[in-house]
Amino acid sequence: MGPVVWARAPSGMTALVTLVVLAAGCARPVAVARPGDGRAVDGGHQAIRAGDYCDSEGSPFASVPPLTPLPADAVLVSATRCLFQPQPVPGDGEWLVRIDQRATSGLDALAAALRLPSEQPVAGQPCLTIGYGPIVISVTDTAGREIHPEVPHAACGPPLTAATDAIAALPWTTVSTTRIRQTRSELEVSSGCDGWWKPMIPLSADRHGTRVVRLKATARALRVCRYDLDSDPTNVISMRDGTAYRVGKLVSASTTDAAAGGELLRAAASAPRATGTCTKPEAPFAVVHPVGDSGSGITIERGGCYRILLDGENSLRHLDAALVTRLVG
Repeated sequence: MGPVVWARAPSGMTALVTLVVLAAGCARPVAVARPGDGRAVDGGHQAIRAGDYCDSEGSPFASVPPLTPLPADAVLVSATRCLFQPQPVPGDGEWLVRIDQRATSGLDALAAALRLPSEQPVAGQPCLTIGYGPIVISVTDTAGREIHPEVPHAACGPPLTAATDAIAALPWTTVSTTRIRQTRSELEVSSGCDGWWKPMIPLSADRHGTRVVRLKATARALRVCRYDLDSDPTNVISMRDGTAYRVGKLVSASTTDAAAGGELLRAAASAPRATGTCTKPEAPFAVVHPVGDSGSGITIERGGCYRILLDGENSLRHLDAALVTRLVG
């Protein structure tokens, strides 16, 4: 199981997409998050528009300025670009920042690379269905023209390596760095917990599967990430029957000692299967992992019916309420 990866739109709506930052000189496939398994999954390499970085605020869906072939008579005097990167901010988590850069030398090699012809597809040559975001930089020539040059591409769509190498080789100088938006809170950074988590227990409640895993119930410290149900009505996972389950928002985190961790794991390993209908299908929950291991874990309701879901199983178990309150909180 895993986290929901969110990109929050300015209106407060939350889209189930990963924030993909395409820096000038890079082109990457897109991954999206889908409800049902708790993790970000590959989305079929969907194409997106990378945007005019200096105006896009890092949105992968911003409109791209017109890209044109570099004129044959253009003698370049400068190049500029904007990169969007996540950076840690001491005491304030992690922020997406805009880095404005400028280069005024090495431009002849750049111009030569930009004038290379794009390769044409070869008949019968298979190509992977990968969408490549456009690379956006600005160049200025001796005539004062500001141009967004089109980057030549290889036969199957990726930018020519010679062009991306020429862009990367420029002696870029950072002119300014600007914070755009917080991407991870200080609690997320300090705890190692994800900020949002899918409501995996109610999503799994109607599966009634039979797959069982063996839980290694040795004494060890556990990381406990606690989630409350988000009050934002747009932060939900909607089912086909119209039922909507609220997404968990990280509110606190702690680490158990080895003794308490072992007790919780033993209880989970021997927990009976949850039976009957739960009259409280939604409840705050915790996600528990062994410290230093972000792989298999346990999702535990901190209220309601005190059901648990072991990673790898397709049905729910039940824990004692008093034990959950004492060991999970």
